[in-house]
Amino acid sequence: MGLRKEMEIKDRLRTNIGVVDIEDSSINKIPGKLSTTVSARGLDEKLMITFMNELISRVQRRLPAINIEVQTERLEQGKPVHLNETLVDVVRRNANEYLALEMWSGAGHDTAYLNEVCAEGAAVFFIPNTGMSHELSEEAEIEDIEIASKIIEKIILERQAK
Repeated sequence: MGLRKEMEIKDRLRTNIGVVDIEDSSINKIPGKLSTTVSARGLDEKLMITFMNELISRVQRRLPAINIEVQTERLEQGKPVHLNETLVDVVRRNANEYLALEMWSGAGHDTAYLNEVCAEGAAVFFIPNTGMSHELSEEAEIEDIEIASKIIEKIILERQAK
């Protein structure tokens, strides 16, 4: 059973294996070194830390039995950024007539930095979305971009009226 399943993570955490680098490898030779990166993003900082600690612990416990040296290094641990709920509600209300899937991003770009400098925060939405990001299925048709533009226009006009 996988760690995500054991911890009953479901959709509360996004994990990615990023770079995989195999040094001194060939078809008939055991590589000298394998390096990889793993990232975990979510809305619950404690869950992210617990997951990564357990993952590192499992790697360290399992591999040395076959005489492999394991070194781990924590490169970064970002903190979750929660969006301004008032603005999120405005987006929800103005998008309610369209078929939309609400999901958290977990990305280090998007709204994370805007929330530090904008008084009301920021929200990003994409229509349509399969619930997966950075995949070919995330492509938006011109009709979807038109819907998104209409929603943004409604939000701007609502905010100006106040």
